[in-house]
Amino acid sequence: MKKGMDPDEMRELVRKGYDEGDYFEHYRKDLVIDDLEKWLLREFLQRVPSGGTILDLGSGPGVPFDRHLVDEGFSVTGIDISEKHIKMAMNLVPEARFIHGDFMQYAFDEKFDAIVSLYTIFHIPRSLHSAIFRKMHGWLKKDGVILVSMGTSDTPVDVQEFVGAEMAWSSLSIDDNLRLITVAGFETMLTVDDNRNSDEHHLWILATRKE
Repeated sequence: MKKGMDPDEMRELVRKGYDEGDYFEHYRKDLVIDDLEKWLLREFLQRVPSGGTILDLGSGPGVPFDRHLVDEGFSVTGIDISEKHIKMAMNLVPEARFIHGDFMQYAFDEKFDAIVSLYTIFHIPRSLHSAIFRKMHGWLKKDGVILVSMGTSDTPVDVQEFVGAEMAWSSLSIDDNLRLITVAGFETMLTVDDNRNSDEHHLWILATRKE
């Protein structure tokens, strides 16, 4: 556990961790979307216009989620900090557009119908989580929707070995996550406190953009 880490240091640790670790082999090789994820994606996609544009922040290797979104007929743009994962995504989901970069430092010229960010935000310093949601609000069209998964613990930063490399996490409490969503200009439509796995605890939030 490290008590202090600046955002650039954490960003580099996460990038290196995903480039050097074997996340795909451990978590994405079988391309499975579990029942809870399927239900949440169904609730999310019901609120996205047919054939609409979806931005995936922290798209990883592109599977299974971007593959699913493309197969459902949506136009997907993914961005990820890991060069290795972007190269995999381009190969595994060639119908989508992928960008190698840090979405906290990226400027999108277009606006999207919807945004997903799954298993990603807790790899960014929690001091920046408010800014993430403000960016999402600005990248969405009117009445756009987001589906995100968040951490749930009051954790400034935690560094541990993960799939063969060091990885960092940073998160807020459930109440603080929901407050940030509201302050950023979203109306929460659905929340799921997912504690099925004793090693992982996630808060899923489906929200819509307010003017």
